[in-house]
Amino acid sequence: PAGGTTAPLTDYAGEYRSPELEVTYRIEPQDQALVLRSRPDDRESFQPAYRDGFRNGGQTLRFTRDQKGRVTGFRVFAGRARDVRFERAPITATRAPR
Repeated sequence: PAGGTTAPLTDYAGEYRSPELEVTYRIEPQDQALVLRSRPDDRESFQPAYRDGFRNGGQTLRFTRDQKGRVTGFRVFAGRARDVRFERAPITATRAPR
């Protein structure tokens, strides 16, 4: 894949919550990219840039992993917003992002 990322895109799929922003986003793999859904109809596509890193213009998602290699969250870097943390939500029944 582009940018040297070797992890399957399905590793990143799930819901992520930012305690700071009090929002939940859903990440879904689509083709060779990740789609961030902030609302049911709001979607942004992020292309692989490097291992655990994806870009969309001036925005970067940098995923974090635990010691066992499981994705635990991501950080957003976009303009003046830097290092905004999102934690992976526990896997539950499928529901639309809030």
